[in-house]
Amino acid sequence: MTPASEIVRRAHEQGAWVHVDGAFGLWACLSPKYKYLTRGFEQADSWATDAHKWPNANYDSGIVIVRDGAALRAAMTISAAYLQPGTRREPMHHTPEASRRARGDRAVGRA
Repeated sequence: MTPASEIVRRAHEQGAWVHVDGAFGLWACLSPKYKYLTRGFEQADSWATDAHKWPNANYDSGIVIVRDGAALRAAMTISAAYLQPGTRREPMHHTPEASRRARGDRAVGRA
């Protein structure tokens, strides 16, 4: 059993949610040469990675993968009194925009 497998097993025995933050390293699971480095990660409940790192996408984008989408929505839903729930598709749940860093024009307000 790999260290990651053991950690996940013990955490699940205690009812914990196991998340793998694989910003760089999770992509190793796609490589036959380096896949061994990620053994055990597949047993986690969720994984996060960034497409703008190893795959070198030119757009800041975070990717999250979960076993249970309802659990993710319950934990991460963004709501406020002024945001009216409706029957339409909620863009916040289907776009990478929420993972982008804040950007602003530094020249705004300068004379």
